[in-house]
Amino acid sequence: MILFSCNSMKVDDTICSWESLIKMHLMHYPDMRADDIYKLVFQGVMGPGHLGTDFQKILNYLNREISQIEAAQQIKLVENISPDSSYIRINLKRFKYDGLSSDKFAAIITKSSQNSPENLAPFIEIWTGIAKRIENGKLSIDQGAFGKFNQYIIENNYPVIHHSRDYIEKYSPSYRVVSRKVWGSEKWNDKKSP
Repeated sequence: MILFSCNSMKVDDTICSWESLIKMHLMHYPDMRADDIYKLVFQGVMGPGHLGTDFQKILNYLNREISQIEAAQQIKLVENISPDSSYIRINLKRFKYDGLSSDKFAAIITKSSQNSPENLAPFIEIWTGIAKRIENGKLSIDQGAFGKFNQYIIENNYPVIHHSRDYIEKYSPSYRVVSRKVWGSEKWNDKKSP
């Protein structure tokens, strides 16, 4: 794992950790835009709570998406999206390749959603710190586009958003966010439903 230094003793440790994580994601996904950075941070702080806790709805949506994607072996199954590793993305293309149980996974998503934070305040605090780092040129993204985007999300009370068009076209993301703790508590040595 590559660690990046914030090069400032005045930078809050939490923001420094997020900056390092964002830089790692930018190395893997150089076409990330402001939307994608925001989505990464939002998911890494808030988890999958916006999906709700209706198991059947989560399962139906999951199965529909899995049926529409190609399985892929070369993609990592798990991707870290928070500095403390509390939330992760599970790549559905690899999930499909591995033949894992969608019933078991829907239960993991549901449990992760039930345990997700509801209060936006911690996210807003982290995002504000990251926004300052971006505005100060510490993260290499388009300043003009970022300013417009940041104004939009503030005016709209920090909504759940989609990835940018560039990110979708380049990387065709297909994943679910879950708690690493909940994911790790399951045994995946079988491919049957729980």
